Amino acid sequence: MESPAGCCAPCLARRRSEPHLEPRAPSLGQRDARLGKAFARHRPPTSSRQYRHRQHQHRQQHRVQPDNLLDFSDPSTYLQQRDYHGGEGILLRKGVFKRDSQQVSTCECWRLDPFASEGWHRHFRENSIKGSGNSAAYSGTNLEEIYVVLKGSATIEWEGCNSLLRLSTGRAVRFSPEVYHSVKNSSTTDFLYLLVIWGPPHHNSQEYRGSTTPETAVSRL
Repeated sequence: MESPAGCCAPCLARRRSEPHLEPRAPSLGQRDARLGKAFARHRPPTSSRQYRHRQHQHRQQHRVQPDNLLDFSDPSTYLQQRDYHGGEGILLRKGVFKRDSQQVSTCECWRLDPFASEGWHRHFRENSIKGSGNSAAYSGTNLEEIYVVLKGSATIEWEGCNSLLRLSTGRAVRFSPEVYHSVKNSSTTDFLYLLVIWGPPHHNSQEYRGSTTPETAVSRL
């Protein structure tokens, strides 16, 4: 005769006389311990040195750290060049996130002394200038160049122009790789601050962004 529990009478009697044979459900503490071990295999070791180092690398990679482009007080942050590209005077070049940015184009902030200038040049194939940072990888390629006046007044001249172009604060101009051009600080007392961006043009730029000339590329930000 079987009991309601599904066991025969002798087995039920033996279980009652030998309670240590009765299967017991795990206690809450044992269950939590088992779950904790299972979660620990998938949980990062919050107290380990390796995890802290990984978190530090993640914060460094995704950090947002603003930069004052017009601050040239620290000589270790800029490069001083005299008579750049055959121009006149002293020009200071400061890279904009060169070590952190993963963009193809190179971006720099320039400060030109009063009446200082960047000489007549272009970035077209063999005439491409080897520079520092990302621009070193552009040697021998065509480079488009954009000048943005951050502060001051600039005088722009390019190949085939009938008159000089004067740019004030907030205005920009773009040059194709094959166009010779130069830029000069037209002030006798104030510095000229420029944001200069250069890089290889898009392989289908005529249809992608439209064709412009230096005359039509002048814009106000």
